[in-house]
Amino acid sequence: MSEGGSWSGNWRVRMYERVRARGYDSLTAFAAGRPAVPLYVLADELGQDDVAAVQLLSALHAKAE
Repeated sequence: MSEGGSWSGNWRVRMYERVRARGYDSLTAFAAGRPAVPLYVLADELGQDDVAAVQLLSALHAKAE
């Protein structure tokens, strides 16, 4: 992982903007639309070296709570 690249700036906003740019209303819909795809692959699709799988997991977990 690059040094702080995925954690710099407002990563939540960046992640949600990229999900919406791909035509999904939410991060949950993005992940649910492709249930067999691992989180690290989804993260790379949203921004290689810019979005981390743990960020996706954190956001999905927060939404589920």
